[in-house]
Amino acid sequence: MRKSYVIAVSALVLLLLGVLGYMVLVGPDRMRLASCEGAGVAGADIGGPFTLVDETGRTVTDKDVITGPTLVYFGFTNCPDVCPVDSARNAVAVTLLEQRGIEATPVLITVDPQRDTPAALAEYTDNFHERMLGLTGSKEQIADVTSTYRVYASRTVIEDEADHDAAKADEGAMNGAAVTGEAMKEMDHSEMKMTEAEGGEAPDHSGHGEIRVDHSAYTYLMLPGTGLADFFDREISAEGMADRVSCALQKN
Repeated sequence: MRKSYVIAVSALVLLLLGVLGYMVLVGPDRMRLASCEGAGVAGADIGGPFTLVDETGRTVTDKDVITGPTLVYFGFTNCPDVCPVDSARNAVAVTLLEQRGIEATPVLITVDPQRDTPAALAEYTDNFHERMLGLTGSKEQIADVTSTYRVYASRTVIEDEADHDAAKADEGAMNGAAVTGEAMKEMDHSEMKMTEAEGGEAPDHSGHGEIRVDHSAYTYLMLPGTGLADFFDREISAEGMADRVSCALQKN
């Protein structure tokens, strides 16, 4: 009888130690977020420090930008279809959150810094939400932040209709692919970075073909002190996004 009691107590102690070890390993933020759909990526190695230029021309860092719930999206003002749709969805989600008493900031970081000046971003973001913030920077700064967020972006020139169709097919396949939380954490940094003319300066193609910037299209929920709390693909609705942001904040 005593032997059975000792075994039971030992098993309970091991279980408690295991739970404690798990909490230490994943951290309290991730534990709190675990019950939110899609929040298995909380605390993943995505996002981090950056220095960019906002739409007023002021140099800002991630500490200046991510001061509360922040929806970070990578796109560009000349994007013909994907970016406007996603930016509009993000703006509606922010409005829905406002109705719930939550003030979130929508952010657009350009992947086309050569054309997206602060003034161009200000005009673009104002079309979606008064608080939407546009960020640009040097080619090196954008390369750094896209690498930090594991964002794919590639600048190409479409010379003819066949190239244009092929680029559209590639973009559709990339943006339509499902990405799990584990896959987000395991993405190869060498592939998820800004690429451009073999790493050199982009050639001047003025008047010669259409400049196209293909990019991954995910929105990242960033929280100060937590980092990545969730991410959203193109399939989620504004309502679904608002629900998941609300859940993440309740757990944080």
